[in-house]
Amino acid sequence: MSNNDLVRVTSGMQANQFGLDFYGSDQAQVPAGNGLLCIGPGSTILHRLPVEQSDGAGTLSHEVDLTTRPVITAGSTWNFQLWYREPNGGGAEYNFSDALSVLFCD
Repeated sequence: MSNNDLVRVTSGMQANQFGLDFYGSDQAQVPAGNGLLCIGPGSTILHRLPVEQSDGAGTLSHEVDLTTRPVITAGSTWNFQLWYREPNGGGAEYNFSDALSVLFCD
C-alpha cells in the first residue's frame, strides 16, 4: 500500500467509449445493462473515479490514488468495477467489466 501504485485496467471494450471506474466495500450480482453489477448497492462506502475514455484498442486504465477519500487501509478489502458505454452491444447500450476484489496489505 505504501507504494500507492494500483492501476485498474479494463480491456475488451469498444474503442473510444466512456467509462467510469467505481469501488465499494460490498459485493453483489445484480443484472444491469448488458451485464452484472458486482459492487453492492448497499456498500457502506461507494466511491467513483473520474470518467475516462477507452483508447483505439478498447482499453481503459486508471491509476487509483489510495490516499484520497475514502482512505484505503491495510487489512481492508475493496471491490472495483467499470461501467462503460457499449452502443454496438445492443440492449441497454451499457455494460460492466468483470469485478476485481483486492485485499490491501502493508
